[in-house]
Amino acid sequence: MKNYTPEEQKNIFAKNLNNLIYLTGKQQKEVAKDLGMSPTTFNTWCMGKVIPNPTKLNKLCIYFNCKLTDLVDDKSQNNEKIDYIYDLLTENHWECNEYCHCEENINCPLSEDDMIDKWVNAKFFTACENCNYQKSYFLITNSSNETYKLEENDIFELYDKITSYIKFIIQEKISTLDILKENEFDEQGILTDYMLTNAAHEKKNISDEAKQTEEQQIQEQMQKEIAKRNAMISDTES
Repeated sequence: MKNYTPEEQKNIFAKNLNNLIYLTGKQQKEVAKDLGMSPTTFNTWCMGKVIPNPTKLNKLCIYFNCKLTDLVDDKSQNNEKIDYIYDLLTENHWECNEYCHCEENINCPLSEDDMIDKWVNAKFFTACENCNYQKSYFLITNSSNETYKLEENDIFELYDKITSYIKFIIQEKISTLDILKENEFDEQGILTDYMLTNAAHEKKNISDEAKQTEEQQIQEQMQKEIAKRNAMISDTES
């Protein structure tokens, strides 16, 4: 691991601290108030002039709900890991198969027939209930035929870490696509023409409805007049 000078370490701490403040959506003075400290003192931390003592570092960790390494480690060293994860996320056509560690248990009380019943017929055995070898693991193969092994706990941890990111990326792609389509229509004058055409159709529909209503009212009035005349004729004949 690289050894940093005191000044370099202060700058690393300040950069990490400012990033954590940014993620809260608050201003420096608001965070200082939450921590019950002077805004001036807190600003010296953010400027990289001073690194707080261990007690205050622990207080920051509690406030930001982070690890000490999130405050003092050089995050630029993680670029390789970030690139690796990004490459994994951009792969497609993944295949995931579930397995268990049962075959590793040399003291397993189940016979071969029992194992067949367990995996083929989904039969449950009491001996498996508290067996550590019962835990699942997954072999995940991507479109490049690269296979990765993940334990069950790894799956949950991975899910927690990347779900929000994936949802954000998907939403970002959709939003960007919508904007691009709208701009494309607008540039070609298609969007304006479409809106004008729509307005014309709506106006025509309103006119047609009004015309039909008027004709219906005329027919109703004629029927009333005919009924009235027939009634008068009947009275005269009487």
